[in-house]
Amino acid sequence: MYMSLLTLLILPPGSPSPQISLSRFAAFEIPLRDGVEPGTLVDWGRLDRAADHATVAINSDHDILVAYHSTRTDLANEPGQPAFSEPLKQVEIAIFKYDSLTDSWNLFQSELLGSVLHDPLNSAYQEKVRCERPDVIAVGNRFFVVWTRRYDRNMPGFELEPAVLECAWIQWNGSSYSIYNNSGPHGKGVNLDLDYKVRECAGVPDAVLLDPGSATTDPTVGVVYPHQTNIGDVDPVTFQPPGDNTRLCDLRLIITSLTSANVIPPPAAPVALVSNIQFNGATAPLGMESAGLILPDCAPGQRDPVTLAYRFWLVYEEQFQVPGSQVPDGRIRLQLWEQTAGTWGTLATHTFGQGSAFFVRRRPNLSAHPETASGMDLVSIAFSKSNSVGNGDVVYEEWRFDPVMGLYKVIWTPGLGYDNTGDDDIRPIPLHGRTTPLVRRVLVDRNGAPCQILQYDLDMDSILVKRSSTNGLGRPAVAYRAGSGSVPDDMALAWEEKSAGLAYFRIWLRVD
Repeated sequence: MYMSLLTLLILPPGSPSPQISLSRFAAFEIPLRDGVEPGTLVDWGRLDRAADHATVAINSDHDILVAYHSTRTDLANEPGQPAFSEPLKQVEIAIFKYDSLTDSWNLFQSELLGSVLHDPLNSAYQEKVRCERPDVIAVGNRFFVVWTRRYDRNMPGFELEPAVLECAWIQWNGSSYSIYNNSGPHGKGVNLDLDYKVRECAGVPDAVLLDPGSATTDPTVGVVYPHQTNIGDVDPVTFQPPGDNTRLCDLRLIITSLTSANVIPPPAAPVALVSNIQFNGATAPLGMESAGLILPDCAPGQRDPVTLAYRFWLVYEEQFQVPGSQVPDGRIRLQLWEQTAGTWGTLATHTFGQGSAFFVRRRPNLSAHPETASGMDLVSIAFSKSNSVGNGDVVYEEWRFDPVMGLYKVIWTPGLGYDNTGDDDIRPIPLHGRTTPLVRRVLVDRNGAPCQILQYDLDMDSILVKRSSTNGLGRPAVAYRAGSGSVPDDMALAWEEKSAGLAYFRIWLRVD
């Protein structure tokens, strides 16, 4: 097995790797590539770099793409320049090709999508720019990946941390997957937004399918991401501490597509869906590590049956500083958005949380599967909830929108539902599949000894340990493809894990 991994590392992109096969229900550590790619200027870095923050998608051909970022500790800042405030990171992908004869997946192709060696803002001080926290979705038989290219706050003039929203489309060409970035250099995506600030919100984007494409329409996706308008950790004029802890963000939406000529047209200006979202107080409530503020997540909705208007679900978080309380007043906002005559508006909204019961509510995630929802607008939601430094609870529910009844919670059979009272569960991820047979699950990252990734299945009313490690693991991500007839459903689970004896994370994959 080890010799197979080493052989892969010297293969050029697009080379098949049939000797590395992932069977269903098996766990697989995704190997990294290192060095400079032969015949190119593609620099992967050292083999001992850490990899984390994975996202995963399954396309209509059963192929799987895992996107993640890795840390480049081998690259230093330019001579005479300020030191980077955070390590440089790059966005990588691994593509697994489905083999229907063996019902397995071959690690077929690895690509460097977001290299640190590009500077689209033409900085006078920073030639290396970190790329991080990618998101990937399937669009028919294609994939769409989006990520943030984030400039460093230590560089003069960049105290607010300007960022560039970048993307690429990935499509099978008959022999390998092609990377479409409008013929840009390797490791640089197409610029979707060159003018947004991310100092504390991190600018983490989330993509959502709007149109898979047809004979008359181009495949189209939306990307929702936070732009920070008020910073709280430093004085907004001098950029020196202390700040007033007041943070405001806008949630922007940008629409992008891929033409039949495999060109990504310049997108229209982003739309501010929600303005002045608050995140006051500490950036990490109660000492919990915070990857960013607001953290939007989206899920596809039903197209309007008459107008075919785009619809999608959106969720995000807010934290209010409560005078006299040590617990922030956290709120989760769930909304259903629709585009009518070119204008976006909400069909419904619901807020989790109220001022009379203070809790930290964080990291909401959504899942929907409109293809098998029988015309209903259904969505599953999960988020973390805590009112002390101790255990974190998980809220996991299903909601429905009806034009007459509005937005309301789906009532499951009494006694069913995920209950983790007394345990410490974080980063929940819902999986909302087809309704017949019922596929409703939630996966959680359980702190403990050992660390575990657990899955609760509503239909079976049971909890299954998907992965356990005494060395450290977490941050699950899931993707789903509904089967039909004798063809089973596919569920891809990606996570980060430290192997025995190693101090850094790698990305793992399992397919059920």
